[in-house]
Amino acid sequence: MKKIKKSIFITLFIVSILSLLGMNIFADSAKAAEDKFIPKINYTQFQLDNGLEIFVVEDKSIPVINYSLYYDVGSIDEKTGKTGMAHFLEHMMFLKSENLAKGEFNDLITEVGGKTNAMTTYDYTRYHGEVPANMLELVMALEAERMVNLKFESKELEREREVILQERNTRIQSNIFSKNLEKLQKEAFTNTPLEHQVIGWEEGLKSITLEDMKGFYEKYYAPNNAVLVLSGDVNPDKAHKLAKKYFGGLSASNLNKDQKTKSWKINAGKKLKFKENTRLPITMMLYDTPVGNHSDQVAIDALLNILVNNKTSRVKSELKREQKLIIETAGFNTKLEVPGYALIYLVPGNQMNMEKVQKAFDNEIERIINEGLKKKELKIIKNQELKKANFNQRSSQSLAKLLGLGAANYNNPEFYVEYVEDVYNLKEKDIIKAAKKYFNPENRITGNVIPNY
Repeated sequence: MKKIKKSIFITLFIVSILSLLGMNIFADSAKAAEDKFIPKINYTQFQLDNGLEIFVVEDKSIPVINYSLYYDVGSIDEKTGKTGMAHFLEHMMFLKSENLAKGEFNDLITEVGGKTNAMTTYDYTRYHGEVPANMLELVMALEAERMVNLKFESKELEREREVILQERNTRIQSNIFSKNLEKLQKEAFTNTPLEHQVIGWEEGLKSITLEDMKGFYEKYYAPNNAVLVLSGDVNPDKAHKLAKKYFGGLSASNLNKDQKTKSWKINAGKKLKFKENTRLPITMMLYDTPVGNHSDQVAIDALLNILVNNKTSRVKSELKREQKLIIETAGFNTKLEVPGYALIYLVPGNQMNMEKVQKAFDNEIERIINEGLKKKELKIIKNQELKKANFNQRSSQSLAKLLGLGAANYNNPEFYVEYVEDVYNLKEKDIIKAAKKYFNPENRITGNVIPNY
């Protein structure tokens, strides 16, 4: 593997200290008779011989560069018993490397007025940040350095393990909703990577060894498993040259992404109770959904909005405002590289009404199946998606993120554009079909969180 010289970091650091809505980057909107708007991202794409994909969205109206480096690895890629590895490694990536002391990665970015962060999901890990426009070479050098030269030390591993265990305690164990959602996931997806949240089980985190971490890093952190997206005041030719300079000599990994081809069905039909020290009950329902780029996903998203996710949604209007049976409701659709799930939760006003609330919710789905949509519901949903598309069009950073997610998750940088096209083509019958196929009692597992008194 290519080693990154420390001298380059010193030079770039000195240069950075010394050198301490304009251009439209988007193509014209496609206009049909009904003023149909389909966003189109102007980007430059190239791939290095070792497999690294680079996308550049040029926007000279802002003197900064936003960058995202996506690794196609998340918690669904972890081995049984070693849960939390992907997120654990994300933490380690900000520590030491062969040419960077602990904390130096962050220091070099912040010293030039930049910022950096990271996130881990079920199916990808993203390292992202923002730097002044003249700091592209610094970003390239730093990301290439930690892609291959990360150092693993027992002392640092143990210190970071304690940080993550505390994070898990705060975010999961001390949160009534998250803790019980994880209990429900365990019953829904027993012995699969979806049985826990991304941070992993406590026992899994405690079992991870230094060798486990090294093996995971060497397998998945490689140029042929990564997508680099740059947006802002960045010249594509310069980006290409710097990518070849810093990443070009790095070796590809011998990947076997067997987890990405697997499918896990919910253990449907169960209705569970979880007692908690809470005044308010919660009903959580998980439903099987297909892979994130499946043609049914647009209809599933629309159905969630019609049911629970809008101010005017059916369940909020009927069960919250009219019948006053619930205090709140919402839903979420995972849309993973593998079949995932949709979550819908209801917060009844009291425990005595839980069965009544469940029946009332199911009735709203039955009404959609039997009676169809109300006159303006489909139009409202489409208009909301168009608002999002127009908002995203105004930001090169937002569009670059969507481009990167499509490329990293589905090997399709145009995924977002195609999604908006599918919204235009969405029909009432598609939403009814999704309600029948995915949102029925036979396709779900339910968890009722009830007060412990």
